[in-house]
Amino acid sequence: MSKQVEQPTNRIKLSHPINLGSGDLLEEVTLRRITAGDHRKAAARCKNDPVATEYAVMAMVAGLQQEDFDALDWEDVQLIRGFLFDSAG
Repeated sequence: MSKQVEQPTNRIKLSHPINLGSGDLLEEVTLRRITAGDHRKAAARCKNDPVATEYAVMAMVAGLQQEDFDALDWEDVQLIRGFLFDSAG
């Protein structure tokens, strides 16, 4: 009998919701899996800056403009980062 492993949810409820540039209130982000293309595009745009590359990738997979992602509270960024980069699988 195989053990069933619960998959982590791809939705992150923000601790500190933000107003987007569009005026909409963002209370939750839905993340998709990172693709090789996401990383390549971000790396090309953020030459020689691994931190900017990581942030660009996180904004892409959250479906946010970089300016909106930059407005997120640090606690929420860490939740997103942990989900994307620290989770197994």
